[in-house]
Amino acid sequence: MNENERPLIPKSQLIFGAFVHWITIASCILSLFAPVVMLLAPKATLMNQNLLFGAIFSGETPKEIWARLPGGFPGGHFYLNNILTGDGLGQFAIALGCSVSVWALIAAIIMFIKEKNYLFVGISLFVMLLTVFAMSGFVNIE
Repeated sequence: MNENERPLIPKSQLIFGAFVHWITIASCILSLFAPVVMLLAPKATLMNQNLLFGAIFSGETPKEIWARLPGGFPGGHFYLNNILTGDGLGQFAIALGCSVSVWALIAAIIMFIKEKNYLFVGISLFVMLLTVFAMSGFVNIE
C-alpha cells in the first residue's frame, strides 16, 4: 500500500463515530449547565443544592444523600418527570451520555441493512439490547 493511500472506512462506522462524537458533546454541555441551573433557580430543584454539593464534597454515599430528600430516592429515571429542574437536567445529561452507544447503534444498524451486512445487524442488535437492558434498572447491583 502506498503511503498516501488510505483504506476506505465503511459508511456505517463513520456514522457510528459521528453519532458518538456529537451526542457526547451535547451530553457534556448539558452536564455543564445543570449545576448553573441549580444555582440560578434554587427553588426549581428536587434537593437543596447547597446541601447536595456539601454532601458530595464531604464524601457521603448516594444513599445518604438521597435520604435527605423528603420521600427518599425518587426512582432511577426520575428526571423524565423533572426535566426542567437542575437535578433533572443533570440526570438527563448523564443518561444521554451513557446511552450514546444505543443511538449510534441504531444509525449503524440502518447502514448495515443498506450495506446488506446482516451479521453485523445481528451483533449490533444484540449489543444494543444488552445496553438497553443494563440501563433499564432491572438488575440492581448493591
